[in-house]
Amino acid sequence: MDNTQQDEAIARETKHRTSLWQRWHATTLSNQVVAASTLVIALATLINLCVAVGQWNVLGRQLVEMRNAEKQTQQSFQIDERPYITIDGNAPQFLQSPNTAGIPVSANVVLKDIGKTPAVKTVWFVDLLP
Repeated sequence: MDNTQQDEAIARETKHRTSLWQRWHATTLSNQVVAASTLVIALATLINLCVAVGQWNVLGRQLVEMRNAEKQTQQSFQIDERPYITIDGNAPQFLQSPNTAGIPVSANVVLKDIGKTPAVKTVWFVDLLP
């Protein structure tokens, strides 16, 4: 190895042994400004990433809540809008005595549709208990 190669090897070793602070002071002002600006931009990017991840999590939770609210609203709407039928007036009016054996019982019953939608294709059965 000649002297120039040894000098270069020593210079490389010395360069690696100098502290970061010493190398910072050895650079020009414009390079220091560029390095400091790069560091500030990197920190701002990390902060922005943290904020974005937090917002993403909040939006995910809001989406779940909105889906639950939609299901509840749909169920409430179906319950509120369904047809309801009740007996209008008092008890049924029997046309003949219900105690007659073998004869079907007939009664007049007035039904009233009180729901918000009309009751169509309605089927109902009544059991008269003794």
